[in-house]
Amino acid sequence: MRVSELIDPITKDWDVGKLTRCFMERDVGLIRKIPVAPTFTDSWCWRDDTNGQYQVRHGYKLMVSVQDSGHPVSFAWKDLWRLKIPPNILNFVWRCIHGVLPTMVTLASRRVDVDTMCHLCKQHPETLRHLFLDCIHVQALWDSAPLMQIASDDDFVDCFSKWLAMADGQIVKSCIAACWIIWKHSNALVWNSKVWLLSSLKHDITHTLIAWEEGLEHAVPPLSAMTTVDSHLCEEQGTVCIFVDASVFHDSGDGFFRAIIKDNAGAYLAAKNGPLRCIGDAFLGEAMTVKEALSWAKERGDNKVIIYSDCQIVCRWFSGMTRDLS
Repeated sequence: MRVSELIDPITKDWDVGKLTRCFMERDVGLIRKIPVAPTFTDSWCWRDDTNGQYQVRHGYKLMVSVQDSGHPVSFAWKDLWRLKIPPNILNFVWRCIHGVLPTMVTLASRRVDVDTMCHLCKQHPETLRHLFLDCIHVQALWDSAPLMQIASDDDFVDCFSKWLAMADGQIVKSCIAACWIIWKHSNALVWNSKVWLLSSLKHDITHTLIAWEEGLEHAVPPLSAMTTVDSHLCEEQGTVCIFVDASVFHDSGDGFFRAIIKDNAGAYLAAKNGPLRCIGDAFLGEAMTVKEALSWAKERGDNKVIIYSDCQIVCRWFSGMTRDLS
C-alpha cells in the first residue's frame, strides 16, 4: 500500500476510514497530524534548516552532537580552535580526541599485526593515556603540570576535557606541546632508533611553546646564515660582532662553545673555543656560550659588542621579549 492510497481523492486529505482499518487508534491520531499537500512534488530536504538546504556546518553540528565511544563528541571544540597554535597541531589533537592516532593499541584494534606493549617501558599496552601520561618515562614531564584533577580511570579525552575546563590557554598549550613532543620522540624511537632523553624532550617542549607564543616571524637566523655583519648595527667605530654557537652531546653530557669575532667591516679578528659544564642542557649551553664570549671580549678590551646567536630562545631571554617557560 502506498501513502497516496490513504488519501481521499475528493477531499485531498487523509481517508479516516482507511486509516482506522489499517492502523491502531494512537497511530491514526499521529498520522492525521501530518499535513497533506498532494499538489507539491516530493523532494529531499534537510530538516534542521528552515529552507531545507543542507550545508556542511549542519552535518558537522549533527556529527558533534552524537555519542561516540561513550564520549559526547560535543567536545569543547570552540575552546580548542581559539588556541593560537599551528593547524597541524590542531589536527594532531583532533586525531587524539577521535581515537585515530596510531598508537599500538589503536593499530591492533584495526587488525594490524603489532606488539601492543609500550616501546618505552615494555610493561603496559600503548594507549593514548599511557603514552602521554602514565608511562614512567614521561611522568617527569608533568611534575609541574596541573594534573591533580585527572582521575586514575580517566581516559585521554576525559583528561583533555579537564585541561580545557581550566580556562587557562597557556596551561592547555603546555599540555598540548608536551603530548606533541612525546608523540614525535616516540615515533623517532620506534622508526629511527633515536635515544629517548628526557632533557631533549623538555628542550623541545620549551622551544615549541616559545615558537607558538611569538611566531616564526621572530626566529633568529641560523649561524650558517649569519656570514656578514649588519652594517647598520656596527656603524660606530670600535664595535665588534661576536658569532657564538654551542654543541651539546646528550649521551655524555659534554658541551663545547665556539666564538668568532669580526670588526664593524666584517673582517675576521679572532676565534676561540672550549668546553662547557652544562650537564647536557642545550639551553644552558647556549647561554653559557654567550657568557664565555662576553668574558673573552672583556679580556680583549672590547667594550662595544654585538652578540650573534642561532638560538632563538636564548636571544629572547637576553632581550627580555618573552617569559621564561622553563
